[in-house]
Amino acid sequence: MNSLGHVRVAMSGVIDLEGGQTFLVTFLDADIGDAEILHPNTVGLSGLGKAVTVREEIKGSLAVGDALHFSYKMTIRCSISQVSHGSCGDPIQQISLAIDSNSDFNGDPVYLNFEPDYSVQFIKIWSESFASRDFEQPAISGYFQLSDGESTTEPIVMSATANDVRFDLEKLASIHAVKATKTQGLTPAQGCIDVIPGSSFVTCSDSCTCNFNGLNGLQTNDLIRLADERFRVSSSFIISETQFELGRVDGSLVKDTYIGNEELFEADLFVWSGGYEWKITFHEVAGQI
Repeated sequence: MNSLGHVRVAMSGVIDLEGGQTFLVTFLDADIGDAEILHPNTVGLSGLGKAVTVREEIKGSLAVGDALHFSYKMTIRCSISQVSHGSCGDPIQQISLAIDSNSDFNGDPVYLNFEPDYSVQFIKIWSESFASRDFEQPAISGYFQLSDGESTTEPIVMSATANDVRFDLEKLASIHAVKATKTQGLTPAQGCIDVIPGSSFVTCSDSCTCNFNGLNGLQTNDLIRLADERFRVSSSFIISETQFELGRVDGSLVKDTYIGNEELFEADLFVWSGGYEWKITFHEVAGQI
């Protein structure tokens, strides 16, 4: 495929139970700009529900001085529409972005509208009382159900594995093949933080108010996330109002360090919400997602 030029391909290194694999393709030539999406051909694959999904991770652009190209991440939290307490609003129907040379957006803004991509969805289960950090607050228990159109899954327990959720979804008539992963759910904590790469200490930003050792603050061994890295609050360091130490996920008595590409400044701190998060990637469905 000479039209693609030079590329770099990285494998995720994780093969799922169905033999699936993920590849990240980076287009390296400076003159390729925003590369066209690749079109998969599944003729050479075998197996029930065989599918290949191609998604754009980062928007490409030419290095020119008279054009603007940008990428953005969609929020995966609930809508902020007026809904009853503890519930989410309607699904997102459209994404609107405003671009203006004036930071106050009172000049001549340009508005862009995009259709949302539902091919990857997140199921987030969390506890408001647990997130309030009350001491020894129990994690969530019980079950939930998922629906697509008029079809609804059997009750899914909180302890369900990623494959349990995948099996339940693929039993629905409209869903043929999905991939599911499961992690502990996280929610933003109060305040903002600064962390230097290579450091094991997390410090409250000067522009924020933190209360790490307060009544509803952090506790040793709490699961947290900085950027895309997960840690625990160290059990071998006394938590102060404005600082705490990082511990390893598999043992908070062992000190850990933040290894990132850049310094975190006024960044969000995420703490365990008491529940779990399932990431669902839809590979093959009947009709629209």
